[in-house]
Amino acid sequence: MKHSTKLAFLLAVVFAYFVWRWGLFSAPRMAVQDLRTLLGLLAQVSATMLGFLLAAMAILASISGTRLIRNMQKTGHFVVLLNRFFMNTTAFGISMVIAIAASMLNARIADGAIFASGIFVFSCLLLCDVGWRFWLVLTEIGQ
Repeated sequence: MKHSTKLAFLLAVVFAYFVWRWGLFSAPRMAVQDLRTLLGLLAQVSATMLGFLLAAMAILASISGTRLIRNMQKTGHFVVLLNRFFMNTTAFGISMVIAIAASMLNARIADGAIFASGIFVFSCLLLCDVGWRFWLVLTEIGQ
């Protein structure tokens, strides 16, 4: 999972490109009100995931006294995990802000929706990596 961020970014760019290329958010396929609804949904889900990630970071802080976490701190793995959490939290925050801002556009709302959905896909792909790492930590603590 060393290159998971680069892979997530690449997949998100490919997703946004195909959405743009196929015209999935263009006027004949989606009305402006539907795009505003989509952007509102992206903003809500991003804000919710941002809250869950902050709660997961609080859980990590509460278990920082365990032997596993102390060993992870010595080897540098804990810093990598925290960096991934902060990166994913930032990505969901940016996704939320861009979705809210794009929903206020009139003329270029389709472009804003493509950009916001691309960042949202990037955030969700990062979440897969963070979730996997967090799962590994929680399962190892129980052993």
